[in-house]
Amino acid sequence: MNITLATVLLLLFALLSSGVWIALSLLATAGISLGIFTQMPVAKIWSQAMWNSLNNWALAALPMFIFLGEMILRTRMSDLLFRGLKPWVQFIPGRLLHTNIIGSAIFAAVSG
Repeated sequence: MNITLATVLLLLFALLSSGVWIALSLLATAGISLGIFTQMPVAKIWSQAMWNSLNNWALAALPMFIFLGEMILRTRMSDLLFRGLKPWVQFIPGRLLHTNIIGSAIFAAVSG
């Protein structure tokens, strides 16, 4: 084990054992290690990594799914659906579970 790896692991262990959250410990360890052991600008690397992870076409659908869920909640469509499914699964053991599965399948079919 070389000195660089030992220093990084020691820093990570010290941060974790001091009660810092795992995500912040990893972030601090990465930033300090990049700053000490490389000549690359840490802020430029992090800003480019954040931009590349957020500039993704797959993330464009997330606001629409949140908006759809909010519309379903505000219009009481979910409440009406679950009340409508209740008589169908009334005689099956585990009625709430089966109502949830059928309701989720219907919402999945509607939302795509």
